[in-house]
Amino acid sequence: MRTMRKHAIATFVALIPLGTFASSTAPSWMADTLYSSGKMTAVIVVVAVVLGGIALWMAALDRRLTRMERDMKHRDPQA
Repeated sequence: MRTMRKHAIATFVALIPLGTFASSTAPSWMADTLYSSGKMTAVIVVVAVVLGGIALWMAALDRRLTRMERDMKHRDPQA
């Protein structure tokens, strides 16, 4: 679990500068269109749900793998 936390922190720190590169002075036509039609919130919600689902899936997978590793150690103490 500690390595997963370290990887998550390292990824977060690595992605912080991307916000400065992605910002521009003039908004794009797509952003203008989505904001004016009121669909930008729907896009943000969909992206948040997808990212949240991926995070939950990864956490569940990590728990399963940890449980499997623990069971393997109890079955074969020499490993």
